[in-house]
Amino acid sequence: MEEVCGSCGSATASPAPPKFSPEDRYGPYRRVAVKEEYGENGKHNRV
Repeated sequence: MEEVCGSCGSATASPAPPKFSPEDRYGPYRRVAVKEEYGENGKHNRV
């Protein structure tokens, strides 16, 4: 996949999330970021 769209020139994004790895070095940082953005229940807050 190209870094820049050939039609409009904007930056592209990966269509799929990264593969799961039990040795994920960035997992704790990602969980803290989700908790800060969405609150204690994360993305599944249905209150």
